[in-house]
Amino acid sequence: CNNDGMWNEEGKELEIVITPPLWYTWYAFLFYGLLVIGVIYGIIYYIETRRRLRERLLMEQKEKRQQEEFHQAKMHLFTNFAHELRTPLTLIITPFEELLKRLDMGTELRDKLGIIYKNAQRLLLLVNQLMDFQKNQSDTMSLQVTENNVYDFVTEIYCAFNQVAQTHNINFTLDCKDHDFRAWYDKILLEKVVFNLLSNAFKYTPEGKDISMSVRCLSGREWKEEYGKVPVSSATYLLLEVVDAGCGISPQEREKIFMPFYRVAETSGVNIPGTGIGLSLVHSIVELHKGVIRVEDRKDGQEGNRFIVLLPVSREVFA
Repeated sequence: CNNDGMWNEEGKELEIVITPPLWYTWYAFLFYGLLVIGVIYGIIYYIETRRRLRERLLMEQKEKRQQEEFHQAKMHLFTNFAHELRTPLTLIITPFEELLKRLDMGTELRDKLGIIYKNAQRLLLLVNQLMDFQKNQSDTMSLQVTENNVYDFVTEIYCAFNQVAQTHNINFTLDCKDHDFRAWYDKILLEKVVFNLLSNAFKYTPEGKDISMSVRCLSGREWKEEYGKVPVSSATYLLLEVVDAGCGISPQEREKIFMPFYRVAETSGVNIPGTGIGLSLVHSIVELHKGVIRVEDRKDGQEGNRFIVLLPVSREVFA
């Protein structure tokens, strides 16, 4: 009614439409549904991925364990062969050494006996390498460090290989100017390093080519200027370089050649048998001396390799 008490016959209407908030609309509920489905899918996908990853890890561990067992079985077999072969080889070589010293022997017979003797020595070297490799794999190889004259050490090895160089018409040179260079190292193990590097160099270098070995004393500062960080904070280093004129090693394979039983693929028609343990043994011995070994191209641009070994040879480096 109004102020005069008059009532209207028909009531008035006011239609009010309340619009739902954004979070209460149909497309919001559609988004909620899709979000729930996505979360459920994500959880299932995560669980399934974890399951597959766990299965793959278990499979890889199983394969690794099988490879390790196979490797140990192979090493055990090689070690047994080495032990069985070493004694008869020693018994064969000793009489041959006595026969070769006889003066009443013809030249032809002496040459044939010399060939047999050299091959027996090579077999004995291989057997010794297998035994050293087994020691390294079982972590029983240790250093026996003494102070030695480096010049006398490398000269003795040079004389041993110089005869081989003359036989194969290879120009073999030694550069070691410091006759009084004294250093601390394991003489027997380092001899195996040099012998392996030179054996590989002579194995792959054709006749008429050249092989060089250089040894010099180097300070940590000199090494750092050329190659970067030094392996041990020491004032004195022994730098050994063996340069050959072989078929060369590609940069992709230079890290792999120090792996056990790895052999570089035959290139340029070179097909020389090997075991793949020589350089692995060299790498282990160098690391045992707290040193580094690397392979580079020849500085003169010719085909071949340059093996560089850096060893700290100060007394305070070793226990």
